[in-house]
Amino acid sequence: MSKVAIAIGAVLVLGAAAYAGTEIYLNRAAEQEVAEFAASVSDQADFRYRSVRTSLWNRNARVEGIAVTFRDPEQTVLIDKVEVEEWDFQNDPPTFGTVTLSGMRFDPENADAEIQALLTELEYGDLKSDLSLSYALRDNEADFAMQWRTASLFDFSFDMQLLNLNLPATDDFDPASLAAVSVGRLSLVYTDDSFLPRTLDYLAAEEGSTVAEIKGELSSALTTLAEGYPGYTEALTAVQAFIDNPNVLSIDINPDEPVTPLSLMLLDPSEWPSRLNLQVSAR
Repeated sequence: MSKVAIAIGAVLVLGAAAYAGTEIYLNRAAEQEVAEFAASVSDQADFRYRSVRTSLWNRNARVEGIAVTFRDPEQTVLIDKVEVEEWDFQNDPPTFGTVTLSGMRFDPENADAEIQALLTELEYGDLKSDLSLSYALRDNEADFAMQWRTASLFDFSFDMQLLNLNLPATDDFDPASLAAVSVGRLSLVYTDDSFLPRTLDYLAAEEGSTVAEIKGELSSALTTLAEGYPGYTEALTAVQAFIDNPNVLSIDINPDEPVTPLSLMLLDPSEWPSRLNLQVSAR
């Protein structure tokens, strides 16, 4: 299980228990759920939290002061606050849910030294992130949405929507069944306030060159890629425009009919943009 999966799984378990009933029940249920989850991942990580708060009036819950510590290598992910804004506990599996994680970051006391040094060079310091996840399930069709933002003066963010996701009709998860999942639409928007410019400045300083030269190298690489895959020319041109003037990069996949990973594997990669109705734009 990946570190991200463990961290998110931990807060979801806490949030689910916190949302289930009265405050006394909440605390007991949270302890029980956390103990069971901790036991299942104890060989990889352990976690703790400061408090669980609920609002039956607003039908939401909050878990504060979360720390998830991974063992090898030892790293701790800190999360200021997790809010379960809505969750379907009347159905299994739940048919809807929205969870927000605020103030996610690595503990600087045991963070990766190279990553910490890079963040310092980019003047981000203690970089925090906020993550919002939501989904709705209808029969075997689901919609997912994700928003990820840096809680920093120099913001950048991802907004993703995955719509009309058709799931296999099975009660047991089987990794092989993922090949049968079809996607109706995917939308991804990346907004950059200063991350790319700072990264280009950093790379130029590291290589003893200029930002213009770094951009030139990237442009040459994109041109070569477009020559080998002409179907991606428009998309790569948009990426080039974003590198020249980073602001917002949008990627939209909206096929005439839902597609599965298997159907794409049977096509030549040069046909993917037209099959997916791929649209990439920079503004």
